[in-house]
Amino acid sequence: DHAPIPSGVRSVRESYVALKIEDTERVQTHMSRVDQWNEDFRLPVDNANEIELVVYDRVGSTQPVPVGLVWIKISDVVEQLEQPAQ
Repeated sequence: DHAPIPSGVRSVRESYVALKIEDTERVQTHMSRVDQWNEDFRLPVDNANEIELVVYDRVGSTQPVPVGLVWIKISDVVEQLEQPAQ
């Protein structure tokens, strides 16, 4: 779900995704009005345990608010990549 747009307010909602590695924000996508961020990032994850993706909404000039969150364990990703293709 997105952050609500207050009734009577003529504003647009823009969203972006912030990527954190070990609680440190490393990169943000551009703002999007259609929830598509066709962007690629290459970030070193040496000695890291998890990646956190947070989706933020901003309505008009308000402060962005988090509306979605997922944690990805790096060991789970590595395990999937190491499995032979079936």
